[in-house]
Amino acid sequence: HRQMKTVIALIVLCVAFAHAVNLRDEHRSSSDGFELHGSNPPKLVSWPHLVGSSPSEAESSILHDRPDVKVQIVQEGSMVTADYRQDRVRVYVDKERKKVVRAPKVG
Repeated sequence: HRQMKTVIALIVLCVAFAHAVNLRDEHRSSSDGFELHGSNPPKLVSWPHLVGSSPSEAESSILHDRPDVKVQIVQEGSMVTADYRQDRVRVYVDKERKKVVRAPKVG
């Protein structure tokens, strides 16, 4: 009975590890802001060069690079959901200066 519990625990651990590796491989990103998807061309996933720009400039640039995403302009410090979405880019903007304050990224 004890051996059966050990075997089941090892199976669960192996499945969890395999799932984590799969998720990591699905979301591989390089340091230059591109996401790699097997043999498909890389997609831009972050825009650090947009920090300091206006929200409209940022939105325009992101949609030019990735017409497949929805851009959300968000006031810095606002509450947002914690879910990860490949079709969303949040642009965080300073309330007073009306400038992008952190690198927009997919998620």
